[in-house]
Amino acid sequence: MIERKNIKTIDLWPNTGQINGLPSNPRFIKDDKFEKLKQSILDDPEFMEIREIVVFPYGDNYVIIGGNMRYRACVELEIKEVPCKILPADTPVEKLRAFLMKDNIAFGSTDWNMIANEWDEQELIDWGMDIPVSFVEEEETEEEQPLPTSTCRITIELSNDDNKELIKAHINEILREFPEASIK
Repeated sequence: MIERKNIKTIDLWPNTGQINGLPSNPRFIKDDKFEKLKQSILDDPEFMEIREIVVFPYGDNYVIIGGNMRYRACVELEIKEVPCKILPADTPVEKLRAFLMKDNIAFGSTDWNMIANEWDEQELIDWGMDIPVSFVEEEETEEEQPLPTSTCRITIELSNDDNKELIKAHINEILREFPEASIK
């Protein structure tokens, strides 16, 4: 049975591979995202009750299976105790491996069109969401001909070309669902 309990941060250890058969946590967080994570915890501390840190008993302490970044943010914010879900001590290492990876996989896809039309971009950025594309409506100039009503134009602005091919590949993958659409 999985127990839920508030645990002192000093009793929690990041997963560095100390459990035999369980590799260290493969995730990392960059400075700007880490600052946004800390701000998110400050803005909505009750969210930690919704998304507890998942831990596994290890001696007198606990190894973090899910929530290593949130743990680091809480430590830096000097939060002394955090809500945790404690996995049973007899949980097989194969399950721990699966939990660790599944906790870090985003199974869903984002509907960027909906994001562009129904959400405030700055609010999303403030919450820490990565917005890889900007949907900017282009104003028609006198030189441009109006587009036919069956055409949709999307402009993607990039600060550099580093992800251009990756973005194009993702768009092509999405377009496979719409054989009548193409990239020009």
